[in-house]
Amino acid sequence: MPRNTAASRSREELLIHYSVLTQNYLAIVTDKLLKTIRLMEKTVDVTYAIDDLFFVFKRTLNRSITTLWASTTCTTFNVITSIIRDQLMVAIKPKTWFITKEIGITEKYGVQINACQVVNVYLNKLTELIETTITKQFVSDDLMAIQLGVNDLKICGAQLQEELDKQFLEMKTKLDKTLKILCRPFNETKWDGQISIEHKTELEHAFNVHFLQYTESYKQNLNMVNYQTLMRNFALDFCQELLSLLLTKRFNLSGAKLFQVMVKLLS
Repeated sequence: MPRNTAASRSREELLIHYSVLTQNYLAIVTDKLLKTIRLMEKTVDVTYAIDDLFFVFKRTLNRSITTLWASTTCTTFNVITSIIRDQLMVAIKPKTWFITKEIGITEKYGVQINACQVVNVYLNKLTELIETTITKQFVSDDLMAIQLGVNDLKICGAQLQEELDKQFLEMKTKLDKTLKILCRPFNETKWDGQISIEHKTELEHAFNVHFLQYTESYKQNLNMVNYQTLMRNFALDFCQELLSLLLTKRFNLSGAKLFQVMVKLLS
């Protein structure tokens, strides 16, 4: 469309009004969702609120792209970025984490970690969307403005990942005592002595009872992704502990077969 014509000026005015309307819409909708997120009461409620929040971000951003007006898209993206950086990040990452229970974790602690994990996934998806789609449509100053926002998203994502890694390390450290308890029956068994079928039953029962006792709160309060991540880390330590037992114990044929059976069973 030619510049400095009545039609182009009318289009610019409409887009300015659209931009203002979009900013007001984002402010109203995100404020309600952020209130739910700040409460950190239940993982399902917080997760749904985060899902809805990023759905609004994506839909609003895609709608601004269809205007084919760089300044409109830049403004919308900058508003979204500021909400993520200045409000969402504060809502899901308080200065202090909730206190963990003596055995396992509290529900609030789980909700907090789950929120960080979900937001981190969405940040990666949003960053990928911007880099693969929007940046191809802009040049010069517009592209620089978009890139600054992308950098903010990457910084937020890196901060969340760093915090998640820190919390997983703390949880794994908390589970070290459990690791010793789980390995105790294997350590106390005389693998070069008289081995009976009861040994397998006793070892399996001891492991199951202690494993469920010490990991139940993690399973209940972490979402599936976080729980699997924690268990992968824990399983690695458990396997290393079993390996140390294997290298320091003496085995007869029956004991070696039972140890092999138990390793396969526990895996």
